[in-house]
Amino acid sequence: MLMIFFVINDTTGTKPVEWKVTFSKDDKSPYGLQVMFNEMEQLFPDSAVEVSTVTPYQYLLDNFYYDLYEDEEETVEATVEEEPTDEVTVEELIEGTNYEENSSLEDSTYFEEDYLDYYDPKSFLIINPYAEIDDISSDYLLDFVSDGNVVMISSFNFSKKLLDSLQAEIKFDVLPQLELEDSLSIGNIHFKDSELKLTLANKNWDAKSYTYNKGMEGIYFSQLDSIHTTVLGYHQFENTRRINFVKIQYGDGFFYLHTQPFVFTNYNLLKSINAAYAAHALSYIPDWDIIWDDRATLNQNRIDNPLRYMLSQPALRWAWYIALLGTLFFIIFKAKRRQRIVPIIEKLPNTSIDFAKTIGNLYYQQGKPQDIVNKKITFFLEHIRNTYLLDTQNLNDDFKKKLQSKTGMPQIEIERLVDYIIKLNKLKEIPESSLVLLHNMIDNFYKQTL
Repeated sequence: MLMIFFVINDTTGTKPVEWKVTFSKDDKSPYGLQVMFNEMEQLFPDSAVEVSTVTPYQYLLDNFYYDLYEDEEETVEATVEEEPTDEVTVEELIEGTNYEENSSLEDSTYFEEDYLDYYDPKSFLIINPYAEIDDISSDYLLDFVSDGNVVMISSFNFSKKLLDSLQAEIKFDVLPQLELEDSLSIGNIHFKDSELKLTLANKNWDAKSYTYNKGMEGIYFSQLDSIHTTVLGYHQFENTRRINFVKIQYGDGFFYLHTQPFVFTNYNLLKSINAAYAAHALSYIPDWDIIWDDRATLNQNRIDNPLRYMLSQPALRWAWYIALLGTLFFIIFKAKRRQRIVPIIEKLPNTSIDFAKTIGNLYYQQGKPQDIVNKKITFFLEHIRNTYLLDTQNLNDDFKKKLQSKTGMPQIEIERLVDYIIKLNKLKEIPESSLVLLHNMIDNFYKQTL
C-alpha cells in the first residue's frame, strides 16, 4: 500500500518549478537555454551549430590552431592594426558617439566577398553568467577573432586579460531590489531581483525599451576604445543609463560583449516582447557556422557521487526511499522479535517489622519483662555514649546536668528518666507497667532529641 501511495503521489502531484540557474541548452527550467538553442535554426537558417563542452582553449587548439605556448619565442599574438587609440569614459561615449557614426558596421554582412571565397569564418557564442574564461583561452579567442572570426560573450564576468587586450573596463552598480518571491542562486552567490530597462542603439529597430526583473545585475562598460568600439545597447534603472552591449573590432574580426545573460533564458524568451530584444541582439552574429559553448550542461550532468544520478530520477529516487524505509522497519521489528525477554525482578520485602514482632512475641510469651527492661536501658545508655560522648557509669547529678545541656530537654524530664532508670536497676522483679512507663519515657526522649 505504501508503494502504491508513493507511485500515485509522484505521478499525479503538482511538481514545483525548478528555479535553479543552469544556462544549459537541454534545461527546460526558467533559467535554462533550451528555447534559445531550439530557435537557433530559425535565427540562423544557413548556419550549422556545433556544441563545445570544453574550454575555448581546448576547442580551438583541437580544431583551428597549434599550441600558442609550445615555444615562447614563436608565440602568436593577435593584435589590432597599429592605429592611434583614444580611450574614453562611458559618459563621453554616450554623449559623443552614436550608432550612426559607425554606419559602416551596421550590417552584419560586413566582410568582403573576395575574403569569404578562401576563408570559412565562424562565430563563437558564450552565454553564461560566469563564463570562466582563463588567460590561455583568452589568448586563443583573441587569435581566433584576429583571423576574421566573431566571438559573442554574454556574461557578468569577463576575463581581465580579454578586457585589457580590448582596452575596455567594467564596473558594477548596486541595483534597487524588488520584493519578489523567487530569487536566483549560482553556487554560493545569491542574486536579488532588480528591474532594468534594456534598449538597443540601432535606430532601424523600434526605439523602445524592454523591461526585465529577474537575474539583472548592474555590470556596465565604464571605459572603451572609441576608435574600435561601437555601442550597441544600454541598460537603465531609475534615471541612470549605462552601456551594456558593445562591438569591438580586433584584427579582422569582432567581439560582441553583452552584460545581461539572463535575457536569453527560457523565462524571458517566452515573453514575446522580450524575445524581440534577444533576437535583435543575436542578429549581429553573421550567418556562419556557430560554435555553442555548453560547458554549463557538462557541469550540470556531472555526477559527483553515486547517489546524485539516482536522486535526480523520480523513479529511482522513490525506489531508494522505499528501500531505506523498508530496511528501517525490518530493523525495528526484527530486533524486537529477536530480543530476549527481560525477567521481572520483584522488590525485596522489608522484614524488619516482622523480625521485631517475632522478638516481641518471644519475650512476651516468656513473661519476663526484666530482660526487656535491661536491654532497653542498655541500648539507651549506649545511645547516650555514642551520640553525646558522656560517661554513663555514674548516673549522678553531674551526668544529668551535662545530658540536659547537650540535649536541650527540660531538666525535670531528664531527672525523671535518669532516676527511673536507677530505680529499675535496683529492682529484682519488674512489673509490666514499669516496662510500659520506661518505654514511653525513652520514646519521648528520642522524639525531642532526634
